Amino acid sequence: MSLIFLRKIRQAALPFLLICLSVAALSECVFASNTAKEKYFKADAAYKKLKDNYKIKKYRHNWLACIKKYDAVYKYDTSGPWAAAGLYKSGLLYSELYKFSNKTGDLKKASIIFHEVINYYPKSEYRKKAIIKLDKIEQKLPKKQTSTTASSGKKLSIPGLKCIVIDPGHGGKDNGAPGYNNRVNEKTITLDMALKLAKHFRNNIQCKVILTREDDNFLTLEERTRIANKNNADLFISIHANASKNRSAHGTETYILSHATDKEAARVAARENNTTVEQVSDLQLILSSLIQNSKINESTKLASYVEESVFKKMKKDYKNIKSKGVKQAPFHVLIGAHMPSILIELGFISNSMECKRLIDPKYQDKLCMAIFSGITKYVNGVNPASYTKKKPKNATEG
Repeated sequence: MSLIFLRKIRQAALPFLLICLSVAALSECVFASNTAKEKYFKADAAYKKLKDNYKIKKYRHNWLACIKKYDAVYKYDTSGPWAAAGLYKSGLLYSELYKFSNKTGDLKKASIIFHEVINYYPKSEYRKKAIIKLDKIEQKLPKKQTSTTASSGKKLSIPGLKCIVIDPGHGGKDNGAPGYNNRVNEKTITLDMALKLAKHFRNNIQCKVILTREDDNFLTLEERTRIANKNNADLFISIHANASKNRSAHGTETYILSHATDKEAARVAARENNTTVEQVSDLQLILSSLIQNSKINESTKLASYVEESVFKKMKKDYKNIKSKGVKQAPFHVLIGAHMPSILIELGFISNSMECKRLIDPKYQDKLCMAIFSGITKYVNGVNPASYTKKKPKNATEG
């Protein structure tokens, strides 16, 4: 197929693609409230069924399924009239689930959610309800937990960071790459890391933190980017783990949206896009104009800060830490993002050493702190005003 022919395909496809995107955006604006309302009533119907049937509510997965329905209401349009209700009900169900599970983790999740209702929706009627519920929950939680969850007065305020969206790659029917250990897969590691990274931001920075998924559910690549755009996010961070047929391959690398820099970058993009290398090459030609309009410069700076921070901080405590650098590739999940966006490959789960490390909670914590530090350094570099509040002792240097 000649290059001239491919260019003709691109020229013919772009107007049609832009029209489709415009129609889709208009449809969302017109029907957003109705759809959120319908989702809420469906969630309420499932909740009523759950409460009225003891045989159903004694099983944890039934509670989580109902929580997921309310969470979908919140995520559909976080600035819409039904968002606060969906978020509050998610917290309410976690607090009620605790009565059956006796798991402190369920109370902690409820506490985090109620804090979000209070902070994100100060004018909502659900704010008062969340305060009442939160007061009861924190009486049951260990004192150490209540002091950290209620420490909003010690959080840092960074002028250029009001909302960050963290995207745990894969999920649900999409397991992602298999690990060196047969019991390990990419979707589990990315979710663990995303939850930890979100916690670091919520505990230390005054900003809205949204996860594209908080459990093992499937999202299309387009849905993930749409969540970031709908919430007017300042940053979009997609978390992934690498894999290779070469079991000795190891190291971290951070990607931005652009043309593939080499065959290896094209291979990684093909795997994460669930396509072939040949299809990635075609995508580069067709989406050339769209890629040029993305925030490449800002994304490059963000990727550089994160990759450098991860390498410098992790090598202090671990041997054989390797940075494969900042690279470019046409990742579907980054296409169309309106903000600086990066895709982080945490390491190779096909490598025995890195697979073992990536499932180690201590390693995960340190890796998250390194990523957190890189992101905050980037934001402060873009916004010279730096922190508006004094840095707390427990915050990462940045």
